[in-house]
Amino acid sequence: MHPLTPAQILLLHAINLWTKFPKKLETLSSPAFKQTQEVQSFVLVLFMLFSPPMPFALMPFLAVCLLNAVHGYADVIDKLPGFLKTRLQFFLTPEGAFQVHAFAAVSEVIVTFMGPPLVVVQGYRALMLSFFYFQYVSRRYKTSQQTQQVIGLLVEKADGMFKHPRVPAGVHGVYEKAKYYIGVAASKFAS
Repeated sequence: MHPLTPAQILLLHAINLWTKFPKKLETLSSPAFKQTQEVQSFVLVLFMLFSPPMPFALMPFLAVCLLNAVHGYADVIDKLPGFLKTRLQFFLTPEGAFQVHAFAAVSEVIVTFMGPPLVVVQGYRALMLSFFYFQYVSRRYKTSQQTQQVIGLLVEKADGMFKHPRVPAGVHGVYEKAKYYIGVAASKFAS
């Protein structure tokens, strides 16, 4: 991962916010402004400038940047050769946009889920990144339907594994406590 990639994403986020919202002081306190992915991810992407390289952690932000670029350059895309044109124009459709947002949501949850193993491998810097990513996904859970669906599916699959009749009661109990504490932490970070 190139060290400037998080800086470029921050710049794209700033451009998106600049063009989307009125340039007034009241904008900073509006709920619509606070619920945008750009605002929710600012600290996380800023921290990625100084953290160990984690290219996949940038996928949710790069996916949204791709979608914005395709919408911004729709007239240029019309002039491309057929193969590229049809592939890129797909992202202009509601189905294409939904797929990009769904991919971003899956990426967010995967990176959050893989945080603890990264802490073991990379140490304290990965711990801070995992903390910020968990906080980010907790906030996204409140505002993104795709993130809610992905987390719901993950919990459903984990429940199926850990509530199986052949799983020892102790393992089931540890799973339930871990799920409870993760839920408590997520609700505190989401506010």
